Amino acid sequence: MQQWLPAGDALLDMIVNHLPSPLMIYISKMVPSTNNKNFYAYGRVFSGTVYAGQKVRIMGPDYSPSKKNDNTNNNTNAVSSNKDKSSDEDLFIKSIPRTVLMMGKFIESVDSVPCGNTVGIVGIDQCLIKSGTISTSESAHSIAPMKFSVSPVVRVAVDVVRASDLPKLVAALKLLAKSDPCLKVINDEATGENIVAGAGELHLETSLNDLREFLGENVPIKISNPVVGFCETVSSKSEVCLAKSPNEHNRLYISAEPLENGISEAIERGELGLHIDSKETSRLLVDKYSWDATSAKKIWAYAPKHSGPNMLVDSTHSVQYLNEIKDSMDAAFNLFASEGVICGEPLRGVRLNIEDVKLHTNAIHRGGGQIIPTAKRVFYGAQMMGKPRLMEPIYLVEIQTTQDVLGSIYGLLSKRFCHNGRT
Repeated sequence: MQQWLPAGDALLDMIVNHLPSPLMIYISKMVPSTNNKNFYAYGRVFSGTVYAGQKVRIMGPDYSPSKKNDNTNNNTNAVSSNKDKSSDEDLFIKSIPRTVLMMGKFIESVDSVPCGNTVGIVGIDQCLIKSGTISTSESAHSIAPMKFSVSPVVRVAVDVVRASDLPKLVAALKLLAKSDPCLKVINDEATGENIVAGAGELHLETSLNDLREFLGENVPIKISNPVVGFCETVSSKSEVCLAKSPNEHNRLYISAEPLENGISEAIERGELGLHIDSKETSRLLVDKYSWDATSAKKIWAYAPKHSGPNMLVDSTHSVQYLNEIKDSMDAAFNLFASEGVICGEPLRGVRLNIEDVKLHTNAIHRGGGQIIPTAKRVFYGAQMMGKPRLMEPIYLVEIQTTQDVLGSIYGLLSKRFCHNGRT
């Protein structure tokens, strides 16, 4: 009967051919054009068909439908200023100027590209930094950005020889950051340095060559020696530390301890964080990492940048006015986690517990000016009491070769301070 009357095949063909599919494109990287000034947004079409002149929603990695604003600005002109950006966070509405097929070094203009193919889109590079999602559906969610197995830990400082070329360097660094999804460009506000961070020496060298191409031969630059970034942590649980506010009306009692193995990685993967529902976070910490159920429900903050691999946990019981100082404690925790007590490096894998708090009854005497410096001092003290240590990043590589060249490889690795594990 199924062969004589294949109703299932007919229904599937009808759905595929006649049911409208919203456009969904994931832009994985920005490819520089030949003039090194504009970029092709390169990605894959997962559903629908993209064509020139089509009105689309361009969503960055920070866009979320839950933050949607009713006053969306449906401006279809080129997005070149803030007024063209919609009221939604990290969302642009624009018509696609042109679509191309990218085949090696050849680029061919096409009228449309159906689903299942890769596509290059011209004219939307001002809307995206590294990656994003393009759709025609107002209810579509942005596709999660790609996760890389390496982190940009090798850093160099870049500066110009002539001070008059500094604006050109800043513009070129923006182009460089957009062209490589794994590269990180940082402006150190404390020193004023422009820092380029890559996954390794080779990655950094190729990126700096691209930077020279963006600048041209007439703009010489100075590059410092590469430096590997460290992280700070604690190796044991500390005693409870006490700090008094400058007016001596408030007291904070804090202890520090290392996070369980795997929690820092879970935070970096996005499995834990302020964006996750508190019930899901509590369930994961209790079931997988054997946390106390009460502590798992009272996570106050993550740091640094409110999303890093460190936690501030409320372990107090029935403290008056405690929620009034939560924002001040969060701010102090993020400042502390950005620069540890040993050598000013970011913290990793540290859990700070608020053991007890004594606050003045008058709100004037427990403001941010009293709590933030007090919290920073007691955080530093808790880290010192928790046997602080440095964490060095490890570049793990697997080398497969024949027996006759093993000696040369071991000799090269020994010069690079490597630990060899033969299998």
